[in-house]
Amino acid sequence: MLDGNLDARQYQQRLHRFGGMLINDLHGHHQIEDAHYFPVMAKLDQTTARGFEILDSDHHQMDALLSDLAGAANGVLQTSGPPDALKDKAAAFKATLDSFAPMLNRHLIDEEELVVPILLKYAPPEFR
Repeated sequence: MLDGNLDARQYQQRLHRFGGMLINDLHGHHQIEDAHYFPVMAKLDQTTARGFEILDSDHHQMDALLSDLAGAANGVLQTSGPPDALKDKAAAFKATLDSFAPMLNRHLIDEEELVVPILLKYAPPEFR
């Protein structure tokens, strides 16, 4: 949209589909980790408990950012009228997405560095 490769309707349709997938799937993924995976792994290796607390805290921070992202996406999806109005909303959405990316990337690295060694060391049967 911002680079002129999609018209407004295509952009809104793709944002609705892929934005919804990102927000909903990430939220559901975090719920499963917090309720099941992280507690099991923290018990397997108690020296990692603080790391899992940090990951859980990240999830709560990301929930707020996902809410902001949903709000910005809804701003795009609910906009009709002149193309400039939609471009402004799309630019605001992009800025919100860009502000979310660093935390998500850092969190994924932290998660990988904590979770993978535990899975390799203990191979918990409930995760097979």
